Amino acid sequence: MNFFSEISILLDSEEQIRELELIAKYKKSQNTSIVGQLYEGYMPLIYGVCLKYLRDSHEADDALMSIYEVITRKLLTNEVQAFRPWLYVVAKNYCFDQLRKKNRAYQRKSEAEIMYSEQVYHPDTVQDDKQVRLRQCIEKLKDDQKLIIHAFYFDKLSYKKIAETHQIEWGKVRNLIQNGRRMLRNCMENYEVK
Repeated sequence: MNFFSEISILLDSEEQIRELELIAKYKKSQNTSIVGQLYEGYMPLIYGVCLKYLRDSHEADDALMSIYEVITRKLLTNEVQAFRPWLYVVAKNYCFDQLRKKNRAYQRKSEAEIMYSEQVYHPDTVQDDKQVRLRQCIEKLKDDQKLIIHAFYFDKLSYKKIAETHQIEWGKVRNLIQNGRRMLRNCMENYEVK
């Protein structure tokens, strides 16, 4: 080990001790400016982590500020042995959470697009084999779902008209259609030709 490596290790350990002292001070006082002192030196690093995972400079900027808020809460309850690696993990987990949320929102959007596509929303435009599969999937639904799905998609009745005709609440009609759509989508996706 050369002289510069030894100096670097010594400086790193002194910095870690200073950071641990600041964390202890923050836990006692809960003065967020102390967290600001800790965080400020790592902001370029954390921005780089966020940019790496989120791949958008605006989202990385937002994440940088949000992570500061996260660490002000977590430092009060977590036992931190080394601030830099702990901060890196917090930042990475925050980014992963944001990506999961974005992915869930994308999946919900995709599900809506599938359910309102021509193929499901207007069964008469579906190709013959898909129409056969759709009808077979409808047959697999519970009787009340089957009745409501048929009234909505084939008879083209509104929620209100279905509720009046079948003497059930509007909210129940909505639930039956939504659950029926989900079940139809799953059935169509997993359909196996017999």
